[in-house]
Amino acid sequence: MRFLPVSIGEIEEKMGRSVAFSKKQLLRLNAFQKTTGKRALSILSSNFNSLSKFMGFEKYSAADQFFFDFVSLPPLGKEYWFLHFTDPNSKKQLVVTFGRAQSQMDINRLKIKGNVDLKGMECAAVIWLFDGKKKVLLNSREYIKLEKGSEQNSLGFSSKSTNFDFHGKYPSYEMDFKGGKNQFALKITKSRKGKPFEILNSFSPTIGMGLVNLFFDFEGKMLGKPFSGKCYVQKVILTSPFIPWNWGRFYFEDGGIFEFFAVYTPILPGKLKLFTHAHYFDYHTNKTHNYPDVNIEKTPDGLHWHVFGDKYSLYAKSYSSHPFTFKGHGEFKYLEYFAEAVDLMVNGKVRGKGAGILEDAVGFVV
Repeated sequence: MRFLPVSIGEIEEKMGRSVAFSKKQLLRLNAFQKTTGKRALSILSSNFNSLSKFMGFEKYSAADQFFFDFVSLPPLGKEYWFLHFTDPNSKKQLVVTFGRAQSQMDINRLKIKGNVDLKGMECAAVIWLFDGKKKVLLNSREYIKLEKGSEQNSLGFSSKSTNFDFHGKYPSYEMDFKGGKNQFALKITKSRKGKPFEILNSFSPTIGMGLVNLFFDFEGKMLGKPFSGKCYVQKVILTSPFIPWNWGRFYFEDGGIFEFFAVYTPILPGKLKLFTHAHYFDYHTNKTHNYPDVNIEKTPDGLHWHVFGDKYSLYAKSYSSHPFTFKGHGEFKYLEYFAEAVDLMVNGKVRGKGAGILEDAVGFVV
């Protein structure tokens, strides 16, 4: 998952224009669509509780301060962790995700209240992978426990049949999972090149959010077999609805990384872009190239994707997917796809093949 790669001011400006345009669009919708659209407009136009109110205006200076922390969520508040591991030279991939919302929400048919008590933080947890075929190792309610120490921090959960632990201290971590025969143990280390992490705290009268992204290397074993490559570890908290997006991140054999993000208004019947962004990290020059335009063409089954702008073009083919459904005040669905990058052209140069993840999210939920 990826959130808000542009400034809050730019988002609010675009959201304002989209809301004004969407009011005109409402006149063309049927009765059901009008009801859904008006509700979305009402929430988008209202003043959300700023994230700064429950973060105490704290500016996190280190990745661990933000990642290994629970917050007291306000109305509309959401908190989640997303960990993605890819071997660029094969189709092996792994996703671990867990999170909660301030109000009760059905997540993949699990009723999650998101309370924090002596058991830990109640959350929905999903672990799925591809190692030649898709496997879902976990889709259940879990209670996350947090431990902080001078030597290392730990975030994990355990039950009679499973145990998950992510522990360490910047810039070195380990992640372990045991669930019967389904096990993995990975060591996570800082990459030799590129930005190791980014922290974003954004406060405004209408949108509050904060995130930390870690961009690391990893090695270890998954289901008893060697597994190594690149990982993307993220923690997000925000006070806003989930609205439609497309996101993708690909790793290439030569060390390059390509990522894109597009967010849309939730107003039916069509997707209206709120903002877009793409970038390519050139491993050989250690430079990142940014692109403001993102256009996406894909087949209805999500098998074939073409993501392009003025100076880049990516063709990707998915080979496995997993659905997520959120039901609360509204309904939100998104599909995660594991995919291979068939071809990438950046600034007139062919960048070769790679592997990564794609997301296609639709709906609206607060």
